[in-house]
Amino acid sequence: MKDGGTSGIAWERQTMPQRLRRGDRFEFDPEMARRVVRYLDPIFRYYFRAEVRGTERLPPEQTMLVANHDGGMLPIDALIIGAAWHRHFSFKRPLHFLVHDMVLRFVDGLRRIGAVLADRQNLDRVMDAGHSVLIYPGAAGETFRPFWERKRITLGGRTGFIRHALRRRLRVTPVVSAGVHETFFVLARGTWFAERAGFRRLFRADVFPIVAGLPLGIWPGACFPQLPLPAKITCEILEPIDIVALAE
Repeated sequence: MKDGGTSGIAWERQTMPQRLRRGDRFEFDPEMARRVVRYLDPIFRYYFRAEVRGTERLPPEQTMLVANHDGGMLPIDALIIGAAWHRHFSFKRPLHFLVHDMVLRFVDGLRRIGAVLADRQNLDRVMDAGHSVLIYPGAAGETFRPFWERKRITLGGRTGFIRHALRRRLRVTPVVSAGVHETFFVLARGTWFAERAGFRRLFRADVFPIVAGLPLGIWPGACFPQLPLPAKITCEILEPIDIVALAE
């Protein structure tokens, strides 16, 4: 299995067919990634007291990182994990991470450091290019789970990533994070309202959460991101799992 470096990016831009959906595109600018990591590092280090354990377990070959999803609209844990990945591999290996439409609408610049519109076709394109990817199977339902369920990991009950790993004979690298869900407070997931309002069709979302925190006090959490509270964030990269060996 290959995991393309910067030379693979130029190849990817030339040869990968573009999906027409919302003009989605694939990018990874290593210099931009360096600047973003350099800028965010003091915030991660001093505001969130972020800690990433187990980077030595990151496999040298292409892999699928699978993590629990916390923090609402702000992909703080993805940025922390991505920063650890890039420091470990000296910014020579792209890491794409799948994100929801709403996040890209607020921060389209995330594309330059590897963000990709989350859907199966785009996941296939990233995998076909030989790049590694960070995915959050739990999606909106998990990232907007109520505050009192913050220590419960369900991945939204989704297991489709296992089929992808089996088909491509990839190892899955589990990643667990804690603390991001304490940067704000989810009061209600809002599944009932989202279902009846047709949010899945309109916004690809099955929740309409009510959240509390800064700067608005209490508001619909899917409308505006929060100003995160200074919770300590800890991420741990676990041993890669050979899904193919387990299946056989």
